[in-house]
Amino acid sequence: MNKRVLVVGAGNLGRRHIQSLELSQTKLDIVVVDLSEEALSIAKELLAKDAITNQISYTNSIASIDGMIDLAIVATTANSRLAILKELLSQGVNEIILEKIVFNSLSDINDAHDLISANREAKIWVNCPRRLYPIYRRLKKELMGETFEKFTVKGNNFGMGCNGIHFIDLIAYFIGDNNYQLSSERIVEVPESKRKGYVELVGALDGAFDSGCQVEMLCGNEGDKVELELCFILGHGSLLINEQAGEAILRRGDSMEVMEFNMPYQSELTGPLVDRIFSDSRCELTTLEESLALHYPFISAAYEAYAERFGTNDKKFIPLT
Repeated sequence: MNKRVLVVGAGNLGRRHIQSLELSQTKLDIVVVDLSEEALSIAKELLAKDAITNQISYTNSIASIDGMIDLAIVATTANSRLAILKELLSQGVNEIILEKIVFNSLSDINDAHDLISANREAKIWVNCPRRLYPIYRRLKKELMGETFEKFTVKGNNFGMGCNGIHFIDLIAYFIGDNNYQLSSERIVEVPESKRKGYVELVGALDGAFDSGCQVEMLCGNEGDKVELELCFILGHGSLLINEQAGEAILRRGDSMEVMEFNMPYQSELTGPLVDRIFSDSRCELTTLEESLALHYPFISAAYEAYAERFGTNDKKFIPLT
């Protein structure tokens, strides 16, 4: 019998997940849900060009779906994600992948804690996919037992508000620590992002994990060029990563190792990921419980910068997606 996968959100990211499901070794029936008829129409047209072989149906409502859903992928904006998660759990969907930023208010994060406490049988993951990348899985093994003293993310126009949680998740993956503090005192601007109705962060975020690793993220917004460099200061060396160039340089003492790699696209990841979940009921992504611990200090710091400029709100919400 085919496995039934629900994709909530028919936008660009939802379509990439659907494209990648073609790589699954499992026979699938895919149900695409979006409130917008226009979004569904565009998705149908584009996916038809991709010659998708899995069975696909389209609907405007989760409630209208009959029968069991084996796995749901929620690729909507963060604003609606908590309501969608509640609806999925109420309908008995117990394996769920959520896109990030998983929630963009401290109120939603707290409510999500209560929700997962009441649904312990559910297995929910957050799609911070660097944990799946071969280069980072290799480096984690090579650096096992190493002391991580500082992690720096430095660049221009890389969307620190939208993407910063990816890098927090990455260092947590390497050091095995989900507890940290973060300050937004050096944020200099909270401009409107390219996506209407949302904002970005310009300046620096500074913090530290309980294990002692310092964190510094710096993002400028000059020009249009996207620039990004990751640096780990280790107890016995350093690791410099340029994802755009596909190069990692590991220095230890007098030795230097240069590793070349390719950054996988989301359209290469979802199919194998789904197969792992169906076969083992587990995967390498961050669990929702772990991700909430990583999101809380990040959203808290971002909200402080936002509220200082635009005023406070009861949910402690910042429009990031």
